Amino acid sequence: MKTAFLALASLCLATTASAQGSLSVQGFGYPPGQISTRAEGMGGGPAELDPQSALNPASIADVGPSQLYFQYDPEFRTVSSAGATSKTTTARFPIVGFILPLSTRMRFGLGASTLVDRSSFTKSTVLQLIDVSKVNVTQSVKVLGAIDDVRAALGYTVSPALSIGIGAHLITGTNQVTLTQRFPDSARFTNLLETSRVSYSGTAFSGGFELHPSKLLALGVSGRKGGTIRAESGDTTVATAKAPDHYGASVEYTGWGGVGLAARIGRDQWTAMRPLASKGVTAYDSWDVGGGVEAEGPRLLGRASLLRLGVRHRTLPFSTTGSSVSELSLGGGLGLELARNRARIDIGFNRAGRSSGDSVKEHAYILSFGLRVVP
Repeated sequence: MKTAFLALASLCLATTASAQGSLSVQGFGYPPGQISTRAEGMGGGPAELDPQSALNPASIADVGPSQLYFQYDPEFRTVSSAGATSKTTTARFPIVGFILPLSTRMRFGLGASTLVDRSSFTKSTVLQLIDVSKVNVTQSVKVLGAIDDVRAALGYTVSPALSIGIGAHLITGTNQVTLTQRFPDSARFTNLLETSRVSYSGTAFSGGFELHPSKLLALGVSGRKGGTIRAESGDTTVATAKAPDHYGASVEYTGWGGVGLAARIGRDQWTAMRPLASKGVTAYDSWDVGGGVEAEGPRLLGRASLLRLGVRHRTLPFSTTGSSVSELSLGGGLGLELARNRARIDIGFNRAGRSSGDSVKEHAYILSFGLRVVP
């Protein structure tokens, strides 16, 4: 019965998502990208060089004292289809972690980042034939869950020009699907409530390096190799696949009159997760390309600020419409050092447009708040 309900819930989710036009939470959900607020404001440009982003383990090697980092990204989404619109709000906490010095050259980092977030709610009215009666049933599907990447990393400074790093990853998460059917005449029909929970567990390994050929130029390259990931219902393994591989490179130049320029390209092999998905879900390997600028801004609270602008284009990993979903983001941000440089707050704003091969369009405003604290 549980397996049958899982299949039913997956089918209902795909159907209602397609009907209401939600593009970003199809399949296993939306990938925030595992990048920090600063990197988001620059189109992801410096992500492979950024110690707060959970991509390149070598990026933590140059961090001075220990630090904590926390990020909050609320999204306000509008979907338009066939002249109708719907609005939803999603709260995400995509990155949290800390970095500790082990020696003058080595740093240890432990953190968690969101790989994909599937939290969603869909509601529709369907006409069902029950015995000899046709009844309008209000049907809702609520999904709470995400798949997260918990990483333990070591970064080592080989020389002032070269840093290297390795990481061990635990891929873990849950998806809880609740299907509710409400009938207009509760005296004749009993409302239906079904809940099922699927958990995910797997492993991955990563490595990378940072190269600084000069004080003005930096290159960061990283890769993550996915191991086996399992989907389990209770004590039963219902499917196995591979965690997605990731490859990325960032380049940053800071010698243009106090203005920093950064660009990045990334590749994520999401099709490795296809065996975990239902038949109606198509997985796509995706390119992630972006870049941006960072420059000194006005003084705020008696301190210099940093202003950021960026643009980013990528393919989202999952679709139930038969065609891939592309996302174009334009945004910016602000960075400000506080408490005698023992804390930094980053604020970001992005407007993302998403589209696929049909008439459904999706627009989202994504705010981002990052806080770094030196204890």
